Order: sequence, then structure tokens, then C-alpha cells
Amino acid sequence: MLTQNNPLWYARNGVWKRLGRTDKSPPSSQLITPGYYLGGGADINPDMTTYNINLKGHTTYTSWAQGIDAFPRTSWEDTLGRNGFMINYVWEPKVYSNSQGSHYVSPNATMVNWGAQQFYGWTQVTSGALDPLLTDVANAVKALPYNINIQICSERDTDHQSGGAINGTSYTWAQLDALSVTAISYIINFFKNTMGVTNVTFSGGIAGFNQAAFDRSYCSDVDVIQYNAYNHGTWQDALPVFSRTYAWLTDLPADSETKPVWLAEWGCMADARRPAWLESVPAAVGNLPRIAYMSYFNSGWGQILSSDTTSMQALATCYNDRIFGGTG
Repeated sequence: MLTQNNPLWYARNGVWKRLGRTDKSPPSSQLITPGYYLGGGADINPDMTTYNINLKGHTTYTSWAQGIDAFPRTSWEDTLGRNGFMINYVWEPKVYSNSQGSHYVSPNATMVNWGAQQFYGWTQVTSGALDPLLTDVANAVKALPYNINIQICSERDTDHQSGGAINGTSYTWAQLDALSVTAISYIINFFKNTMGVTNVTFSGGIAGFNQAAFDRSYCSDVDVIQYNAYNHGTWQDALPVFSRTYAWLTDLPADSETKPVWLAEWGCMADARRPAWLESVPAAVGNLPRIAYMSYFNSGWGQILSSDTTSMQALATCYNDRIFGGTG
């Protein structure tokens, strides 16, 4: 479990506090870990070097169908982990089109939002049918010489919002959320208690666009509370983008209050105002003291920065702020 001396989070007497941007040297325990994802799972090192981006974290995406081949996913991500990066593995029950064949049980679920794309069902976890997969992956993670976070699923609310079916039985959004909480608890306890894995923390993936789903999807066994934050659709200033879901943290049980908050994905749509918006982010998240990790999602929905040199430079400026451990 993450503790108070870990640079990813801090709590003082149960009350979260962030030092302001005027502090010359915020303690490492009060910094936000700056992360980055590049579309298609591409190597982030060239962007980090070209734009001199202060990065200490990375979100990556894998499927249960990939088995142990996902840990580590690539040699360059393994190198980042060995060099002290926090790697957030988004481990999805969704079967990717390019997922490798598996010798485990076949997936038995579909989600309306995803058409015919296959998912492993949450009940396959709690029935023990996927224990061989969990055992193999737990051993692979245990062998890593560094700590990682496993985010179980990317966005359960996105997956579940139109309902789905497991082994031919239909379930509503709320029913799928409930099944996911039980399954996530099962996975976490299997890794930590059954397999004795000590170099992993866990979060339960959620987009965070619906308050009721956010509240009921909380699992008390997670180490980290996660949601995603995007400025797309109707343009918004940075603070409302990051604070909407953050405000719902007060809905959660008391055991959630000392857990750090991670933004596995954040981004901004293409717009002439985007560079200034990116540079305004440090001041905005400075008002949200539980945020401990943020990974820019450079992919999709107009958030792509790669062809926008000015915005890439603005992201570098953002992450060079002292709140991210930079020098600015």
C-alpha cells in the first residue's frame, strides 16, 4: 500500500494540503507525477527528448487476453520502469483486435457500446475461472524489479453505460458496475493475499462522467482512486475540467479519504486557445490537493498534440512547473 513517504501522495492528519506554486521547493511527497501516453502505444522517449518534457510516469494499455506478455508490454516501458518511472498498466477485460491467443478460458461477455467485441465477464473472475490467468500475471508482476500500478479496466462507465451480456444473460449499467466492484476486489485480494505480490498498487478504471456510476463503482480495496479529465465538446477552463469529478470524492466512504487521486488520462481538444490552456493547468490542479498523478493522453478526439509544436511546447512548460517537480 502507498504510504505517506511515497512521492505519489501525502496526507497530514487526514487533511490534504498542497503547497502553492510560490513555494521554492515543495517536498517530493507533495508533487504530482507527470505522465504521458502516445497514440497506438508508441514509444514516448522521442517526444520526451525532442521537447525536453519532464516526465516521471506513463499510462499503457493491455488486455487480459495478452496474458503474461503484457508485463512488461514493451522493452522500452520496462526500461522506464527500471529507471524509476511510475507505469500505470490499464489492464482491460476487453479483448483487443490484436491481442494474442490465450490458453485460458474464452471471453464470454459483450458490451452494447462495443458491439460484437469480446470481453471477459466479471463473473468469470469471481467464479475462479480466470485464476490461472491471475496466477500467471501475478507471478510476472512479482518478477518485475520495480513498482507498478494496475488499473483494472479503462473506463467501466463507458463500457457499461448501455448495458451488456455475460454468458448470454443481460445486465444493466448498474448491475455491471456492481459485478465489477466484486471482481476488482477479488483480483486485488488474489494478487496481494493469495499470491503475495508486494510491488503493485491497484485502481479501478472509470471515466468519471456520471456521478451515480462514480459513487457505486468505488471499491474499498483499491489503493488509488482514478478518473479521466478532458476539455472537449464545449470549451472549459482547466479548473472545471479537473474539478467536476474531484468534487464527487466527498460522496465516497470514509476509507477513501486518504487515497491519492490519479488522472490516468487527461487532454485538451485542438483549439487556438490550447497552448494557453495547457499552461494554466498547474494553477488549476494546485487547487485539488489529492491529485498525485496525471498522464496526458496524446491520442484521439482531437487531443492529438504531435502535429502541434506549440501545444507540445506548452505541455513541456506545464510539466516543468514546480508542482510536477520541474524548475519553472
